[in-house]
Amino acid sequence: MRQTILVIITFLAFQGIFVSCADDVIGNMDTVANSFGKVNEVTVLADQQLWEGPVGDTLDFYYTGAYPITPTPEPMLDLRHFNFDQISGRQVFKHYRTYLVLADLGDKESEITKMVIQDIGQEKYRKALKDPSFNSIVGKNKWAKGQILIYLFAPTKSQLIDALKTKYPDIIQRIYSHDYEQILANTFAGKESVIAQNSIKEILNFTSRVPNEFEIAKQSINDKMVWLRKDDEKSIQSVVVRSIPYEDDAQFDKDNIIALIEDFGSKHIEDNKLLVNDRDLPTYEYIKNKEDRYVKELRGIWELDKGYMGGPYIAYLVKEPGSDNLIFTFSFIYAAGSKKRNLMQRMEVIMNEISNIVEN
Repeated sequence: MRQTILVIITFLAFQGIFVSCADDVIGNMDTVANSFGKVNEVTVLADQQLWEGPVGDTLDFYYTGAYPITPTPEPMLDLRHFNFDQISGRQVFKHYRTYLVLADLGDKESEITKMVIQDIGQEKYRKALKDPSFNSIVGKNKWAKGQILIYLFAPTKSQLIDALKTKYPDIIQRIYSHDYEQILANTFAGKESVIAQNSIKEILNFTSRVPNEFEIAKQSINDKMVWLRKDDEKSIQSVVVRSIPYEDDAQFDKDNIIALIEDFGSKHIEDNKLLVNDRDLPTYEYIKNKEDRYVKELRGIWELDKGYMGGPYIAYLVKEPGSDNLIFTFSFIYAAGSKKRNLMQRMEVIMNEISNIVEN
């Protein structure tokens, strides 16, 4: 029996808001230094006693939980911790891209609490003491350009723990949104594949962006399908793009999208079949609306009918307003013995660049 977890959550959609539409704390825009750091990497600024106690345990449980969905669990985020003395003692520690600042406002002796009060201002500090729902602010460029700081604060440790739990989806989304531009820049750092883009235009009749290192593995005019593939020493990365006539909303059902995956897998994998395995791990189902597009997403595990190859996949089915067609985009990765979270995020960026740039 196929298992499904239906989740409507914004942090996987690379859109939405956190606290407000604008950043609440803007740093010195004349700052000379540029920030640095890897995607998914978060520097946590917190007093040692917070980090080593229940607050730190809550942070670890929620924010380093399993990324959906990889065959072997990988964390949502990679966390490093600094206390106030460490961040003050070395200037380089202030130049990372992404910070999560935790403050117990009831601890008046804490240097981090003092820093947070100074950054958010007395008015917001007083509001935080009176209003339990006001417990977060996002800042930019405090110490370096291209930097975000997510401040999470509360009058007591127990309230800070509650804030970590309730703000978890928003914080993850904000971090992923911040990382998205870097992933996009890295993915398209080289030239784009004009050959692949022209094939998509000719066969599917829409404009797309494809990184130069992806080549056409197969294309079919009858199926209105283009299969793009990149092979390297550690992985095989594939993106399948297809145009399908729109008939009714039932096409967005999970079983129908799985059928589209397996239709490709039975027709175009030589001497084998690619199947969805939802016996060993669940299939995750999301709604990812962007502007006036309707997007259904599936995540799960694929495997070959013969042999032992398998790995994670992401599938989108997109309805364009005013169009008689659906865009089906399907990405699957084989990377035995390698971590797959960052590869999945990169493939998601590529899929977004393909499926979101559609001419009406």
